[in-house]
Amino acid sequence: MFNQELPPALSLATLFFLCGHVLSVTTDRFCYAGQSCYPSSNQRAVFAKSINNRVVLPFDEEYNRLVQLQNVRETRFPNLIVTPTSTEEVQKTVIFARKFNLRMSIISSGHDYFGRSTWDGSLQMNMRNLSDVHVNLTSSRHADGEVSVGAGSTWLKVYTKLDAHDRVVVGGSAHTVTVGGYTLGGGHSPMSRMFGLAVDNLLEVELVLADGSKAVASADGTEITSPDGNVNKTTDSGLFWASRGGGGGTFGVTTKFTFKIHQAATGMVNLGIVFPMLLANGTFIGDTVLEKVSEILLNGPAEWGGYLLTDGITDQDGSVGHIILFFNHYGAWDTASRRYMDQLYNFHPEWSKQRFYVNYTSFLEYEKTVIDAQYYRTYVSNILMNNQSFTPEWRKTMLNLAFRFPRNSSVVRATGAWIGGKVHDVGINDTSVHPGFRESYLALTTALGWEGDGEHEDDFIAEGIKIMNDLRPYGIGSYRNEGSPDTNDWKGDFWGSNYDRLLAIKRLYDPDNVFTCIDCVGK
Repeated sequence: MFNQELPPALSLATLFFLCGHVLSVTTDRFCYAGQSCYPSSNQRAVFAKSINNRVVLPFDEEYNRLVQLQNVRETRFPNLIVTPTSTEEVQKTVIFARKFNLRMSIISSGHDYFGRSTWDGSLQMNMRNLSDVHVNLTSSRHADGEVSVGAGSTWLKVYTKLDAHDRVVVGGSAHTVTVGGYTLGGGHSPMSRMFGLAVDNLLEVELVLADGSKAVASADGTEITSPDGNVNKTTDSGLFWASRGGGGGTFGVTTKFTFKIHQAATGMVNLGIVFPMLLANGTFIGDTVLEKVSEILLNGPAEWGGYLLTDGITDQDGSVGHIILFFNHYGAWDTASRRYMDQLYNFHPEWSKQRFYVNYTSFLEYEKTVIDAQYYRTYVSNILMNNQSFTPEWRKTMLNLAFRFPRNSSVVRATGAWIGGKVHDVGINDTSVHPGFRESYLALTTALGWEGDGEHEDDFIAEGIKIMNDLRPYGIGSYRNEGSPDTNDWKGDFWGSNYDRLLAIKRLYDPDNVFTCIDCVGK
C-alpha cells in the first residue's frame, strides 16, 4: 500500500452536482439530482436548517476531505453530505431521505476497501462527529464496567479515555479506524485472544431505523421509539444479534455502541522479529520460518496476540522478502506465558534482520506507537484459517505470491491477525459473524497495492482476484470488513450459515431495503 496525495475530486463532483447528472445510476430505483423527484433547493434548505446546517455540498471546502476513502480508488461522489452530531439529527436525515426516496450511504473513518460506505449521487451520512465516550465503572451488566461510544469515535480516543480508569476494551489497532464499521463487521483485535471479538463484548447498540425510529437493542430485547414518541418494548433480540457481525449500512444507522470493558493488565510486552525469505547468500529460509510461525499460531497461549506480515521486497543487502512477526503479550514480563515466545525469539537468530522485546507499562503506551497507512490504491481479500489450513501447500502459495509482482510498481503484502483463544469460546450462532471465526487461528488479509493515478487499474484488480482465488482453498470463510467484492459467494463467504437469519431480520426491520450497499445483507 502506498501513501499519496488526495486526488482532485472537487471539480468532478461539482460538475455532476451542478449539471444534475445521475452518475451511471439511471436504472437505480432511488431518486437522484436531475430527476423531477429530487427535493427542490428550498426543500433542501429547510432540511439543512432543521439539522443546524450540517450539510456539506460538493462546492464546499470541506467536501474533499470528507468524501475521500482511504483506498482512494473506491472514492465516490455523494450529492449531499450530512455531518450529524446527535441521534436526533440522524433521525431527521433518514426521514428526509425516505420522503424523497434518496439513496443513503453511511461512512465514518473511510476505511472501506471496496466502497460499501459511499455511492455516487447519494445522501451520505458522515458519522465522525458522533464521537462521545462515556465510561461506567458501576455497570450492573459487567463486573469491570462498560463504555458507551459514538459510532464516529476513533479507537485511540476510546483507549485514552479508558486508560485513565485502568481499563481496556477490544478494539482496532489502527488509530484512525472508528468504532462503527469495525464493530458491525465483527472486529478482531490484538486482545481478541484474551477477550474475544468486539461483537463478543457488545452489550447494547442504538440505531436509527428506516422509518426514522430510534431503536435500542441488547440481548434482553429491543426498545423502539417512533418519531412521534411512542415507545414499544419487545423481548426480541434479533436486531442486537444482527448488529454483532451483520455488517454496517444494512439494518439501520448505528449511532452508539456499549461495550464490556476489562481491567488493564499489569504490563504489555511487544515482540518484533523480521526474517527475510531469501538470505543475501542465496539460502532460502522462507518455508522453514513459516512452518515455525504456524506452530506458534496454533499453540501459543491466549495472552499472546498480534500480527503476521509478509511481502517480497528486496533489501539493500541483497536479501529478498520479509516475514514480520509483531506479537503482543497481554501481561507482565516475568510470566510463563511471556516466556513461551522465547522459543521464537531464539529461533535461528542468525537469520533475523531485526528482533526485539519492548516492555510497555500499558496497552495505550504500545498502541501509541502504531502508525496507520493512509491514502493508497489496493485490492484486498481475506480468508479465515483453521488448524487444517497451515499446510506446506499454503506456505508455498504465500511465498509465491510475495514474489509475483515487480517491486518498482506494485507489491503484495499479507497481514494475518492472530485469533483463537477466547474467540473460540463463543458459539457459532451466538453472534452473526461467519461461523468460521469460532475455529480460526488467523484472519489473513492480502493486499495488492500499486502506485500511480489509476493507470492499468483493471490489470491490477484482475491480479488481485487471482490472489483471492489462489488462497481461497486454505480458508473456511472470510472476514467481511476485509473481504473481496469479487467473490462468487459473498453471502457464504461473509456469513455462512448465519445469512438466512440475517436476511429475515433485515426484512423485518427494513422491508423496503432502504439501507443498501455492495454485498450487504438483503442486497
